[in-house]
Amino acid sequence: MLNKRRLCNRCAWLLWLGILATAVPGCIDNDTPLVARHRAMLAERRGDYESALKIRDELFQKFPDYYYLAEVYFEQGMTYFDHGQHEQALELFNRAIEADPEFLQAFIRRCQVNSLLGNHAQAVADGNRALELSVEDRNLALALLHQGNSQAALHQTARAKVKWQLSLILDADQLPALNQLVAAHMEEANLEEALLLIETSLQRNDRVARKHVLHSQVLLALNRREEAEAALQRARELDPEENENVPASLDELALVPTLETAPMVHVAARPVYDDQPTPAANARALEIATRYLRDKGIEVSALPNLPPNLLHCKDAQQEFDVLIKLLPGDQADSLPLSQQDLELVTESNPPRGMLVISELKIDPVSGETLPNSGRVVAYTPSWRPDPFRLTATEFEYRLPTPESVE
Repeated sequence: MLNKRRLCNRCAWLLWLGILATAVPGCIDNDTPLVARHRAMLAERRGDYESALKIRDELFQKFPDYYYLAEVYFEQGMTYFDHGQHEQALELFNRAIEADPEFLQAFIRRCQVNSLLGNHAQAVADGNRALELSVEDRNLALALLHQGNSQAALHQTARAKVKWQLSLILDADQLPALNQLVAAHMEEANLEEALLLIETSLQRNDRVARKHVLHSQVLLALNRREEAEAALQRARELDPEENENVPASLDELALVPTLETAPMVHVAARPVYDDQPTPAANARALEIATRYLRDKGIEVSALPNLPPNLLHCKDAQQEFDVLIKLLPGDQADSLPLSQQDLELVTESNPPRGMLVISELKIDPVSGETLPNSGRVVAYTPSWRPDPFRLTATEFEYRLPTPESVE
């Protein structure tokens, strides 16, 4: 059980960087735990946080023996955390760790919350436990970042600097750790060390506005005003929409503190697959799917007022719907899903099925599908999407388990 849990722990943060959509919240009397979790996440995407919290509270009551209950506690804690309710978040992270003493992401987040609440000794202890459990560099980097923050608050500056340095070694793009380390050097008047640190980071990637703000602060402290102004100007150029709140002048920059709390912010994932199959490809896919299902003795019909790639099916035992999807590549082992795809699958209870088609060839000249191309590579009448298969930046899932596909 613990090995399975540790595998899921690696992806727990991804769950919050990705499965978000819109759905109608409601009672989970007839839901499975997974469907209830989806409903909560979908409600949260719509901005209905109260419904998301309510759905999970109902899940806790109805499914107290749910195998992945620790993750649901974690999800509930993240909702409270994102709204600044740190005490409530801490309670949920505690429950997640009680349910699974090896829940890596829960320790990382509890480390952060304890640090924010001033429970620095506990934050350091949580950081140590997270380091014991970490198996991925980025997880280690996050644990070291927050542990360093708490050690700094405990006036253990030397130890904090070591943790921030290690965080940057493990994840060179860890901007909060860079900020903390540069600020620590500046507070100790080690300006040349701070300058070397930020300029080394800029050599690796100079298209981050916040780095140029840090660069400008260090240059200003060294009284190199022309270079500081140039760095600040570069920061403004990289932030045309003013998302980073870049100071308008060196005088304004001088008022900005360099050492600040380094929050761990997660951003909702957005689908990156905007290209839609051609009408000819869609028609060919429906033709292949319909023939395949009918060969299995299943009656097939279209559903009114719903996308054409959603088919209604009926056999001797049941009626169900199946979503037809095309793989982007012949050898792909995962498929991209749009926001609408996710909604269509999870809004039904039990979830709708999936039929995946590959090897559909298109004539580059005419744009028409080639005869005899395309085959069914996976089919299941009811597919429960695994939220831990979601990547951080795109809706892409492992293929559903094939069901007697020839």
